[in-house]
Amino acid sequence: MVVKTKTNLVNFLEAKFSKNMETFFPFEINPKIAVAVSGGSDSLALVLLAKNWTRIYGGSVIGVTVDHSLRDNSYKEALVVKRQLKKLKIQHEIIKYRGPKPKSKIQELARNYRYKLLANFCEKNNIFHLLVGHHSLDQKETCLMRSWRDSGFIGMAGMSAIREFNCFRLLRPILNLDPNDLKKYLLANKISWIEDEANKNNLFFRVKARNYLSENNWKVDKLVAKKRINFEKLMSKYFALNAEVNQLGFVKFNFNQFVKLKKEFREQILSRSIITVAGLEYPPSLTGLKRISDHFAKSFTSKTLGGCLIIKKSNNLFFIREIRNIEPKKIEIDNELMIWDRRFKIKMTKNYGKQLKLRRLGRKGFDQVTNAGYYNHQSDIPKEALLSLPALWEKDRVISIPNLGVSLYRDLDFTANFSPIQSLSPPGFAVVN
Repeated sequence: MVVKTKTNLVNFLEAKFSKNMETFFPFEINPKIAVAVSGGSDSLALVLLAKNWTRIYGGSVIGVTVDHSLRDNSYKEALVVKRQLKKLKIQHEIIKYRGPKPKSKIQELARNYRYKLLANFCEKNNIFHLLVGHHSLDQKETCLMRSWRDSGFIGMAGMSAIREFNCFRLLRPILNLDPNDLKKYLLANKISWIEDEANKNNLFFRVKARNYLSENNWKVDKLVAKKRINFEKLMSKYFALNAEVNQLGFVKFNFNQFVKLKKEFREQILSRSIITVAGLEYPPSLTGLKRISDHFAKSFTSKTLGGCLIIKKSNNLFFIREIRNIEPKKIEIDNELMIWDRRFKIKMTKNYGKQLKLRRLGRKGFDQVTNAGYYNHQSDIPKEALLSLPALWEKDRVISIPNLGVSLYRDLDFTANFSPIQSLSPPGFAVVN
């Protein structure tokens, strides 16, 4: 057995990190890499490993710290990180969150705010790779929490090493590294770190999992990740051959073929379809998926889950956005590109100076355009599929439904493309090394 001295440990971790980064090849020439740096040991070790990696492979690293302002000294801590990275000759930026402070679900909402700000930063600075410091214990905690939530083997596989977004990739290159080794790596480089007191607060779900792991010999089933990878390949093939993704915002399958799928596979096809149509970030509960899947063995008509309405019509199965889950609030629209209901890309190339609002079509709007003869409904498409479409309103009158080819003004340049935040095919699960 090789004893890890300080020098050996540094060499071991840098070699391991380099090997892990091969998972994410290819990179462009001289890639710009952003690293989320909180000031904790994990993210500081990550940014230093990334910097040393770019010395060999080229490119540049920038550390990015999000100041949530959730603690009184949060900005001072961000400045400490800035000074540390300056000594290491690593560029650094502080992004300050200026929205309302959450009073509940603090860790969850803070994480969501952080990722949104980091995503905006990457997009504005043309950075295609964002590294985050999740390590082996984080992965184990995630698997445990998902087992407690009965999320099935898809969830039990843990965090993927790669997550693709529209403008960048989120990469986790230290998922198989021990957090204690990361601390030793910093000590060997004479770098101190900030201890987050929130990591000791047993009210947080992740802290409960961490404490459980410290007292119990709970192990991750490493074969689950391999099963998920193979399973998702089969799902992607099934979608390519059998799914119709319609610009009206629904997904359609042949019902007879769908009910013949094996139960576990059918549950995951249900999950991905709901995620896509409802614009969800995370899948619905496994309990709900099992309940709906079991109904296919009976006389199935319609069910709802996760903001999605599932309807059988003729011999087709439709996944439709549930209208009651669409925010009815009127949204001001300008000539900027925007995402509506996490499903449609909306664009107006002119500012008409009119009191125009963007809302769902709804039953009122549907009755308006059909009674006036602007649209003749096709019977093979469920009416419910159309009610959730984006429509442009002038006061209480619908003036445009681009997906139905309805426009009361000739010069109205208004488009709505179905482009959900999650594709129907799984993004692809990856493990480091």
